Amino acid sequence: MHGGPPGSPRLGGPEHLIRFDAAFAVMLAANEARIGELRERGDKHDGNRDVMFRAVHDLNADAERIACDDAAWGPARLTVDGEPVEAIGLTYEGWPLILHVGTSAIADIYVYGPPRAFTEPLALSRVSAAAYP
Repeated sequence: MHGGPPGSPRLGGPEHLIRFDAAFAVMLAANEARIGELRERGDKHDGNRDVMFRAVHDLNADAERIACDDAAWGPARLTVDGEPVEAIGLTYEGWPLILHVGTSAIADIYVYGPPRAFTEPLALSRVSAAAYP
């Protein structure tokens, strides 16, 4: 179990891990160009590699904070196969993130994309596991 900012509710278990993973993924994608530039410069100069690792570490710390902060998340509109499901979301540097943590047939779904990437509401369809080799 991890604590968020003082006074915020504490989250633990799978919900916290899913929120952290989703937040880190969107934050890393939003900063991909900057991280790539730092990585390229790091290959040329070892001192710059430390800067890149620090940038990723800072994103990790921010994702941890956001994962634990209920106030950072708000209700989001999400449908799966045309049926509305409960979802939460946030926006990081213009990148929308929608997350559904379920206990039924639909579980642990999160999606993110660049600014203006989603329709409102976000509409998903189930895909059979057999569709993937």
